Amino acid sequence: MRNHNKKKHLWVSEEQDNKLTKLKNELGLNASDVFRMAIDKDYPYINLYYVISAELKKQGTNLNQIAKRSNTNRKVDEQILKEIQEIKSIQQAILKTLRSGYDN
Repeated sequence: MRNHNKKKHLWVSEEQDNKLTKLKNELGLNASDVFRMAIDKDYPYINLYYVISAELKKQGTNLNQIAKRSNTNRKVDEQILKEIQEIKSIQQAILKTLRSGYDN
């Protein structure tokens, strides 16, 4: 049962209104639900950002270790090194996209 018996009214800037509209559309919620999430600090999508970001950073570290070892031992062919670099570039692009979406 809903226990929302207090009505609030607030003013926002044009920029804040645009952000609110974008957030509502992305989450499929109405403004009241978005405000309640902010007040209750219920941010599942932000937690997902940190989980993905942390995992990509771990993978990047592993790729760096593989690249370093293969460069030292010269036992990995050039194609594998090229693919490792390509994977790392893709991961960096994903992180950049995640950060830009989080900052907006």
